[in-house]
Amino acid sequence: MADTSKFETSGETVARVTKALGFDAPDALDVVDRNQYADEDSYLDAVALETMRRNNPEFAAARRTAAARYRERQAAAERERQRQEYGRLRASVKLDSVEAQAIDRRAREMAGADVMARRISAADLSESIEKHKKALTEQKKDSKAAAQQMNNLIRGR
Repeated sequence: MADTSKFETSGETVARVTKALGFDAPDALDVVDRNQYADEDSYLDAVALETMRRNNPEFAAARRTAAARYRERQAAAERERQRQEYGRLRASVKLDSVEAQAIDRRAREMAGADVMARRISAADLSESIEKHKKALTEQKKDSKAAAQQMNNLIRGR
């Protein structure tokens, strides 16, 4: 059996820590584009602001918080978009006659089992059949919509 553990050299460790602490960032003079500023003072002010931004832990904390909130909003918007897409897909699902017949048969069987188990009276049989039929229809439509959504995901639509 081969040993697949990875050992980090001291150079790799130094590089990783340097990057994590931001010490490998280019100089602020290189980051700020001189051509975007009309005069030297405004350019130097921009460089100073960039330097202060990099060295301020409060700025870094505020940026992390803002980034987390932004990602949370993006995720919520994506969930809402997917929910709406699923709703449109679900509304377009139609059952064919074979599926409807299978649902009718299964609803009658379930209602008959309810009567035999004395959960309902024989007088409530038709109401129970309709209740089971509605529930089974919704389940089948949900199943077909989920299958269609998975198909769309697989096909990249």
